[in-house]
Amino acid sequence: RSRLRRQYERLLEDAAARAVAREVNAARRAVGRGQEALSRWLNGDFHVEHREFWTRVAAPAVSAYAEAVRDLILDELGRTEDEPPDVSRVVEQYLRGLAAREVAASAESYAASLREGGVDAVARLLDEWERSRPESFARREARRILGAISLEVYRALGVPRVRWVAVDDSAACQALHGRAVEVGEPFVDGLRHPPAGDGCNCVIL
Repeated sequence: RSRLRRQYERLLEDAAARAVAREVNAARRAVGRGQEALSRWLNGDFHVEHREFWTRVAAPAVSAYAEAVRDLILDELGRTEDEPPDVSRVVEQYLRGLAAREVAASAESYAASLREGGVDAVARLLDEWERSRPESFARREARRILGAISLEVYRALGVPRVRWVAVDDSAACQALHGRAVEVGEPFVDGLRHPPAGDGCNCVIL
């Protein structure tokens, strides 16, 4: 599963690079006109539209990844299904959540930068996004998608229980290692599937 995750990280990073570039270019135009113009832009319609752009641009990679996860689990279980579980519904839900998270994260970052140092701080934020946001997005979402789709596939196949398998040495991951729950029940504090945090590579089986 780690090999599959790394493969799709690249596709997710490419998708994120398009969305980030679109936002950075629009934000830079607003920054160039000063703080009042930036405030008007932040309160305008761009981010409503950009939520839909995130959904569209990420959909091919997320859909393909979800189907690959499903097929891998079927192979692991030795299952041959005339009609493999349909992951399209959970993919649609996931994409809506993904887009909402990214737009909300942008809004929080803009607000923090404006408090810190006005338009100059926002300009630095945009530079940082260009350098690192697509890669960070891909690493984070590849883990989230793997966990979410794995859980949904097990549910659809009627697997009654799943077990947390830690791949990392972190205390949070090791505390969950080997714990088994009924499918859909939380392992701890509402956490129903990996990751347990940033950098977590755990899986459920």
